[in-house]
Amino acid sequence: MRRLQRQAQQQGIALLSALVVLLIVSILGVAVGKQVLDSRRNTTVYHDMTNSFVRAQSALSEAQAIINDNHPSVNDRLDPASANSIVSATFASADWWKTAGNWTAAVTLQDGSNANLAGAPQYLLEDGGREPSLDLGRSLPSRRFIKVTTRANGDGQAQALVQAYVAVME
Repeated sequence: MRRLQRQAQQQGIALLSALVVLLIVSILGVAVGKQVLDSRRNTTVYHDMTNSFVRAQSALSEAQAIINDNHPSVNDRLDPASANSIVSATFASADWWKTAGNWTAAVTLQDGSNANLAGAPQYLLEDGGREPSLDLGRSLPSRRFIKVTTRANGDGQAQALVQAYVAVME
């Protein structure tokens, strides 16, 4: 009889041990699953931010090509005082890019069929002013600085803004 009681106690302990092990394995499984989901979310956000930045960089490259094509030796379209200028006057505030209305004059990049590119990359050319020649008495070329501001969207909610100065000799 005592032997049967001991055997029943051992089976109870084995069942209890199995339940504890099952609980530990379940907690580990939930933790690993949560880590995988968090990693996937972070990867998605990073991919979206990278897409928006690369698209903004493509708008910067396009703007630099436009500046090179309209060099002052070719025409006067980079001079903000000319009638056919592609450069806008300097904006009044440093955070002008936060206002959506300031982007209405922006150039949106398009493909060969005149459809906007993915992420709608845009650029604005802003007059950064001229640096006068320091050599008095002689007429030497001076540099005009053009501030290029670009923006583009990712596939999600990310938006990238890139600014660069381009100098041209006049």
